Amino acid sequence: LPAGAAVDIGELPPFARVDALFWHLEDPAGELGIDDLIDASRNLPFQPGTDTALNKGFSQSAFWLVGHFRAAPDAANEKELRYLEVDYSLLDDIHYYVVVDGKVQQHWLTGDTRPFATRPIDHSRFLFPLELRPGEEKTLLFRIQSTSSMRMPLSFWDPFQFYHTQRIHLLTDGIYYGIIFLMFFYNLCLLITVRDISYFYYIVYTFS
Repeated sequence: LPAGAAVDIGELPPFARVDALFWHLEDPAGELGIDDLIDASRNLPFQPGTDTALNKGFSQSAFWLVGHFRAAPDAANEKELRYLEVDYSLLDDIHYYVVVDGKVQQHWLTGDTRPFATRPIDHSRFLFPLELRPGEEKTLLFRIQSTSSMRMPLSFWDPFQFYHTQRIHLLTDGIYYGIIFLMFFYNLCLLITVRDISYFYYIVYTFS
């Protein structure tokens, strides 16, 4: 794994883009496994992250992303909880590993080709939990492979901030769909009263 000081999770804002905190490795043959990654004897050619999201276009390669995080020994909270988001919904296969002291502590396998129940957090986005107790350090690894564009933007969320933001999005969506349904019923009423075929086309278009 690439060396580097672990980032104090408590110093990150409630929402933080963390692309620059994750190193990445391309695996053209898709043959590397988690044991190869955590094998200290292997010197794999990881590349440092940048401020922009990792974007490799259409590729048959598998990509590994690795980041180190910790909670300060004097952290005020008994447990720090963050959501790590991969903000691109068309990725086919996403392996998420949490490694502690060279051993896999947790592993999830999800993606848009897999059942929704495989997501560790029940949400339309790809969200993965990270829990840290004071003084604890963990390494996070992703293995991502997809037939769609390989775009892999990473963000950390405080759970409260995430759901607060989601409420705003849901309100906006509710207003949008409310207007759509009003247009549907308005044109339906006009079709019944005026009997103009054009209103039927409006209804079909709105319903679709």
